[in-house]
Amino acid sequence: MEQARDDCGLSGELSERHPNASVSRAYYAMFHAAEALLLTKGMSFRKHSAVIGAYNREFVKTRVLPTEMSKWLQKGFAYRTQGDYGPVPVKPEAAQAVARSAAEFVRIISEALGRMDFPTEPVDGGSGE
Repeated sequence: MEQARDDCGLSGELSERHPNASVSRAYYAMFHAAEALLLTKGMSFRKHSAVIGAYNREFVKTRVLPTEMSKWLQKGFAYRTQGDYGPVPVKPEAAQAVARSAAEFVRIISEALGRMDFPTEPVDGGSGE
């Protein structure tokens, strides 16, 4: 979660002057938070799509976390892709919105982790793609 919080802070700082970098950091803040949550179930993945899919399956579809959080994560991924690879830069207003969503995403997951009992290491067999 430390990496998620660091990325979240950077995202907010970068949103106005460097929106492409901001959305990248915002997405990675959410991605790292989702990874931390999946580790509570002994799950670890290499691909972004696998992390997003498992997060949705394990925590959103089961209503452990709000559906809105899935939308934030998916929107963050889309903006990160646009910012890193797209021909059109991300607008500062969009970067600020994604940074706010990332901050809320990280806050909610931090609180959820504080209420959970979870293993400190992934269990064998949880490293699928």
